Amino acid sequence: MFPCSNRRAIILGLTAAWLLAGTLDSGATTIVLRSGNIAPPAQDPTITFLVEPNNSCTTPFPAPFTPADFAAADAGPPAWSVTPISEWTPSLQCDPAANWISIDQNRSQRSALYSIPFTVNLDGADPCCIQYAQIYFCWMADDLLGDSGSFPGPNPLGVYLNGVGLPIAGGGYTTEQGIIVDITTLIRCGENRLYVYDRDAGCGVAGAIFSATIDFTECVTPTKQTTWGRVRATYHR
Repeated sequence: MFPCSNRRAIILGLTAAWLLAGTLDSGATTIVLRSGNIAPPAQDPTITFLVEPNNSCTTPFPAPFTPADFAAADAGPPAWSVTPISEWTPSLQCDPAANWISIDQNRSQRSALYSIPFTVNLDGADPCCIQYAQIYFCWMADDLLGDSGSFPGPNPLGVYLNGVGLPIAGGGYTTEQGIIVDITTLIRCGENRLYVYDRDAGCGVAGAIFSATIDFTECVTPTKQTTWGRVRATYHR
């Protein structure tokens, strides 16, 4: 028979190991999405877009984005990875691999809604369960993300996840901006879409450069369903 103190120590040790096993079963994953996934000038192999219909710097998209707009961006032509003009800061400190993009290689002065697909894979977990997810988004834009500041309109947000707006807007083409947003309730298993709305305001050239780091953690589940009753039964001798 084990002394009482030894039995308590063994139980505590086994309990700690059981909890640790559950913790190690969770997975933390990082996905990085960026603009300009090819050296410029060339069509980006990943990003597509919807260009504003009115060719107007005043109100490029006349109404709030709808599911049809997001679907049109998904099915649109490929964006162009472009060489930055001299006024644009050429790269992001947060992601030097990102490149500027536009609707064409001439960086034409049109606002556009860009669509970037990505997949969340939990290695066959059933049911799918994401405990926590966040996005770190950094960017520069000519002229800004979203209808904001001195350039109002019906779409004040510059970034959307699966069609839902995130509190990201503004910016410029010389100074990098960055923000972290909780996206736990918006991300889903399987295919997802990140959308970036580049708003042209100067009616000269237009483009954007951005990087999105998405971190998500699978829900913690024990690898073995050990019960307190089994622990007591094993060592109560």
